[in-house]
Amino acid sequence: MKKTILFILIIGLNTMLHAQEINRDSLKKALAKATDDYTRFRLADQLVRTYVSRYPDSAVTYAQQNMVLGTRLKSDSLLFVAPSGNTG
Repeated sequence: MKKTILFILIIGLNTMLHAQEINRDSLKKALAKATDDYTRFRLADQLVRTYVSRYPDSAVTYAQQNMVLGTRLKSDSLLFVAPSGNTG
């Protein structure tokens, strides 16, 4: 019984991690195609949140990009949340 539960948990975790990878790839593609800075900011923010726990070095890259975009957009509120990835 314990082996069955463990097996189900492992399969579920594997499926969830695979789904996150697909989501990251989709976000990266959308970011590459985005033309306006606000859309780019929102997409990069989502990437920060998906990367921060597992790949913090990648999250920093997107957070830095958001600092530049927030400055370009002249938005204090975006600059405030850019390093943390908390635009909601």
